[in-house]
Amino acid sequence: MKNYYLLFPLLWIISFLSCAKEEEFGQSASKNPIHFRSGQGTKGIILDNNNVTTIGVLAYQSIQSGFDESSTSGTPLGFFYNQLVTKDGSTGSWLYTPIRNWPADPANKLSFFAYAPHNPAGMTLCPNGTKGTPYFDYVVPDHPSAQTDLMVTQLLDKDYSTPTVGLEFEHVLTQVKFMAKVGADAIGTTRITSIKLYPIKNRGTLRYGNSTNGYSPTWTISSSSSDTVSYISTISNGALADISLTNTLQEVQNINNTLMLLPQLLYANVYLDVVFETVDNYGVTHVRSMHKNLNELGLNNLPKGKMVLFQLEYGATLRLEYTIQPIDVTDWELGYLDQNATVIGTPFYDYSNKISNCYLLAPPIQNYTMYRIPVIRSDQFWGDAAYVGTVDQNNLLTTST
Repeated sequence: MKNYYLLFPLLWIISFLSCAKEEEFGQSASKNPIHFRSGQGTKGIILDNNNVTTIGVLAYQSIQSGFDESSTSGTPLGFFYNQLVTKDGSTGSWLYTPIRNWPADPANKLSFFAYAPHNPAGMTLCPNGTKGTPYFDYVVPDHPSAQTDLMVTQLLDKDYSTPTVGLEFEHVLTQVKFMAKVGADAIGTTRITSIKLYPIKNRGTLRYGNSTNGYSPTWTISSSSSDTVSYISTISNGALADISLTNTLQEVQNINNTLMLLPQLLYANVYLDVVFETVDNYGVTHVRSMHKNLNELGLNNLPKGKMVLFQLEYGATLRLEYTIQPIDVTDWELGYLDQNATVIGTPFYDYSNKISNCYLLAPPIQNYTMYRIPVIRSDQFWGDAAYVGTVDQNNLLTTST
């Protein structure tokens, strides 16, 4: 049975509380606070909804009009430029400085473009004052531990009459994960010492959504051969776990070492090399390698906002298969749960997928018997949930962390 991963929704309450200022860009400022809040449909992040503690915000003010996306005559960037917004670890509030106010005239609109986390390695934002739809350049770091699960969102033409402004982030990279096991015919003790994925493009430009790209953030990947790299994960560089494979699939990448790569087409001659090391029953070490052309496996692209999961099996024959799975849980077509769902027991930690604050819910819900959801917040909003199949009870530990 294939393994599916529920990536929990990020439930944010981001309050931009405002004190009065006299002017905002030469326009009269209201005394209305700007409140930001993410809705129930907010996209998830890897492993834990506590991982993101910073976001960056860009905002445009349109005078007596809506947002103009033209790069020559459009609205200039500047109301916010790469504004750092930080989560307070003790209260959960989102804070920033200096405080800003809504324009007093509702005909003067604000358009917001945000990303998370703030200032990741490899990102270069468009200049302040850029006209029209903003963009950023991004170079994926070489080592997996330095790579970021980059997310973006945007909202156009808001004013102080809007009760709340919702930010719903989406993943814009491709997550690449490896799991492995030994087959029934394997002997001795086996581990994976190296995984190499190559050649892969590492540089691109993301432009936020506009009428040209269907209001969906879109990558333009560099065509330069100099922007092509090999991503190498090994035990020695800390990206792979030094573990012995068992007859059950397990992750072989260390925590925070999942590959987060640019979405891109995979042309001919893109390869995956895996090195296995086995110590047999006589103490003799044997090294075997797997060399696969990804096109020949049928993998022709790294899709945006998805996870490519490679499953390896070591035995007399080396086996490899892959699946493409959603990171956005709404792709499971189950939607989100409401407050009427019944929680069973206390929160637990799922060792299999390294996710904390999981709950079991009472059946029947959507004809399934088991879900995992994030802990209920004080505001009583529930996040998206997805069916995850049978949970190994040996991997559950009651915890409040």
